[in-house]
Formats: sequence, C-alpha cells, structure tokens
Amino acid sequence: MAEATPGRAASARLALLERDLELDLLADLVRDVAAGHGRLLVFEAPAGLGKSTLLDQGAVVAREAGLRVLRSRGHQLEQAHAWGTARSLFEGLVLGLSTHEQAILLDGPAAPAHRIFDDTGELHGAEATDGGFAILHGLYWLAARLAEREPLLLVVDDAHWVDEPSLRLLVYVLGRVSDAPVGVLAAARSRESGAAGLVDLLVGDPAARVHGLHPLGAAAVGKLVRQRLTEAGDDLPALFRADRGQSPAAA
Repeated sequence: MAEATPGRAASARLALLERDLELDLLADLVRDVAAGHGRLLVFEAPAGLGKSTLLDQGAVVAREAGLRVLRSRGHQLEQAHAWGTARSLFEGLVLGLSTHEQAILLDGPAAPAHRIFDDTGELHGAEATDGGFAILHGLYWLAARLAEREPLLLVVDDAHWVDEPSLRLLVYVLGRVSDAPVGVLAAARSRESGAAGLVDLLVGDPAARVHGLHPLGAAAVGKLVRQRLTEAGDDLPALFRADRGQSPAAA
C-alpha cells in the first residue's frame, strides 16, 4: 500500500500551522482509497480559513501515494449550468485521449456520459435539471473504469456552489464505491447547503467524514505574519489578542 513518506508528512506539517488533525485526516483518506475503500472527506468552514489550501495538500499527498487526482470547483455564476462541475472534473483527461481511447473508456454503460463532453449537443429538460439518470450512471462507470487503472480521488472545491446534477453525481458515486478505490475530497462553506440541499445529503452518507475548521490561534497567525513581514516583533500575538478585546496576558 503506497503511503506518503515521513519526510513528506513532516514538510506538510511545517507548511500548514495548527492543522495536524486535518493532515492526519487527509492521510487516512488517501490510505483508505489506495487500499480499495471508497471514502468522502469534507472540510467545512466559513470563507478564508484555508479549505482550499488543505485540498491542495490532499492532492499532493494523493499523487505521491500513486492516486490519480481529478479536480474541479463550483462557481456561483455557473451554478445554473447542468453538469458544469462534472465536466470540468473529467474533461481534461477524456478530451486528452485519442478517439480510440475515448471509445474504449466511454463504451457500454459509460456511453451516455459522452454527451457532457460534446459541445455540439445541448441538454434539455429533465436530462439537464434532474440529473439525467443515464448520464449519471455513465459518469459513475467512467469513474469506476478510471479507478480500475489506478486509485482515483475526485477533489471538489466550493461544493456549496456546485450545480445540482454534478452534486447528484458525487452522492451517486459515493453510495457505490465502498469497496472500490474511489475517494471524494471536498470543501464547502458552513451554513450553505448548496443546490437543493444536496451538500447535506453528501455529508450525511455513512462513508463520509465532515470536519469543521477552526481559526488559527494568535501564535500561528503571528508566525505567518512574521514570515511575510520580517520586521514584525515577538509581541505580535499579544497585539492580536488585544485587538480581540483580550488583555495581552490572556491565554
């Protein structure tokens, strides 16, 4: 089973202050997926607490462990466009293949997934707005076939802005990969349920782990600032506490 080396883990911990637990969760997710156990890990927090940085780190750890990583993110202005996030997850890989390789990968039950990569076709009605079961199932088969070649991690940032059909895909995939090397790593803002509450469905799956991020402490913030502002003094953490209404001596 491929795992990140101790040296790599140590460098990750130096780069991400006060995120040891989160780094352990990423390592657990990658180890489980590499061992053939599908899992979901969601980092949930308000904007600005480092969710995207953790997803970046998860992608690095996964690649070092031999997983194929496919990434996408939700966009508020594109939320109404069906299958937008699903397409951006897979299109770089699919469209980079030869026509012959595409035909093999999108053959049989995966064939309906070809529609979301075809710019000449337009999805209408229930096929676009309700998830289109044939496309949904086809994309699942596409993910499953990719995972047969090497363990697969789907990384989705800003999941609260992902379009509804793409969120349904993540729910659908997660419910069928408990014994397959497919994982989902996602980030979402707290108190924003996303399209039709599907983020809530995603995090409610038994295979899912939802972890809320906490703000960094004053000492960590001070260290980050000193790394960028070398002239900052050692009393900087006390100034942060004072700015929050605490006395400099308060812990």
